[in-house]
Amino acid sequence: MSNLKALILDFDRTLVNTDADIEVRKNKKGSELIWDEVFAVIPQYRLYEGWREVFAWCKDNGVKIGIVSTAKGILIQKTLEYFNLKCDAIVGWQMYVRKPSGKLIDMIIKKLKVDKDDVISIGDSIIDKEMSYNGGVRFMGALWDSEEVEELRKGEVVKTPLDIIDILI
Repeated sequence: MSNLKALILDFDRTLVNTDADIEVRKNKKGSELIWDEVFAVIPQYRLYEGWREVFAWCKDNGVKIGIVSTAKGILIQKTLEYFNLKCDAIVGWQMYVRKPSGKLIDMIIKKLKVDKDDVISIGDSIIDKEMSYNGGVRFMGALWDSEEVEELRKGEVVKTPLDIIDILI
């Protein structure tokens, strides 16, 4: 088994496709989203094939999972609950710290209680890559629903979530 003790994942277009909530997110009360309407759309989200197996493998092998996203933590948590997935830590939308700040990596590392050398970060965008590098962790581009495939291919990539298990072994 590799020395990797944790995965840091992006949420949208890495773990799930949230395109179903695009219209709902336009509905606001003042400047605030109507979160009950957003939460009601979660059943229409699409969990990418292979993630259930990755989460199960990680649980069985003591590999922690953390999620770093610009989405609110409560949306991530409710989505995980809907898909019956459990992670060890979430760093959602932060008012004062945003991607590509490496401080987000520091926050999730602290919650996961692991060393940066023991982590791999996976995301679908260049901003995820920059955040990971700024935070001092290894990054792999998730190609399955990325809008930046050509840019991501310039570095390490994974073609499907199931490929992650091979990296962890």
